[in-house]
Amino acid sequence: MEWLTVAQVSEQVDIPAETVRRYITRHGLHLQVKKGHKSYQIAESCLPVFRQIRALYDEGKQVDEVEAALVKSGRPTVITVNEAGESMTVNVAESLAAMDSKLNAIAVMLMNANERLNSGEQDRAAMREEMQGIREQVMNVHQEIAATNEQLTGQIVNETAGIREHTKSENDRLRQELAEARWEANSSTKQITEQLENAVQQNATVAAVANREERGRRLDEHFTQERIKRQLRSEAIEAWNVLPEAQRTRKVGLFRREEDTAARDRFVRDYVDERYEARMREEFE
Repeated sequence: MEWLTVAQVSEQVDIPAETVRRYITRHGLHLQVKKGHKSYQIAESCLPVFRQIRALYDEGKQVDEVEAALVKSGRPTVITVNEAGESMTVNVAESLAAMDSKLNAIAVMLMNANERLNSGEQDRAAMREEMQGIREQVMNVHQEIAATNEQLTGQIVNETAGIREHTKSENDRLRQELAEARWEANSSTKQITEQLENAVQQNATVAAVANREERGRRLDEHFTQERIKRQLRSEAIEAWNVLPEAQRTRKVGLFRREEDTAARDRFVRDYVDERYEARMREEFE
């Protein structure tokens, strides 16, 4: 492996030397660097990383956004152990890639659920079953995040246990870099957790929309039924009123007749019952 000075890196990637040092300070976990008393030696393989960092800043990104982009692009976390260049690599992005894929799958499922709601799909039981499946997947990914974070921390500790003794200053530097690596793993985990929380919130929103639409549909159906019944009763009264008087009235005493209300009520009830089903079909066709 060939090692370069800060000045050599500056010349090859066309970035000022002070900027190179700043990139090492801010993003050293993605660079294989040997730190001397007052100088750095950088692995030649890191030149593409410097160019990528410069391009990200040129796009207007902030420090945390650049870090997130480096992790997402698969740049490994490199911890240099000693002046001989011995190092270990913890690729946080690779470890979390499977969970990112699952998050994307969850997002697609939520989008499909939204589209189905927007299209007015009526199979609410199937929607509820699908929502339950999404919630279970979210919980599974949540558990995998915790397990992955624990695994990464254990990997760092186990690798460090086998390293030979160093000077006090080297051990202090190593502890600091290990702490930064844990911070990066926690930061990546936090980012995915936030995405999961957003997915859960979106899931809850979709379910709430489905419930509101179901209640609204039932209310609309109830109001439609009552309106049709009122219309049919009104039509029945009109039909009743044009019947011959002999059919509509009954004799009371020797010389007086009055409306036969019992017969009228039967006529209205039969009129509504005979026409209600057909009128409802017409309404919803």
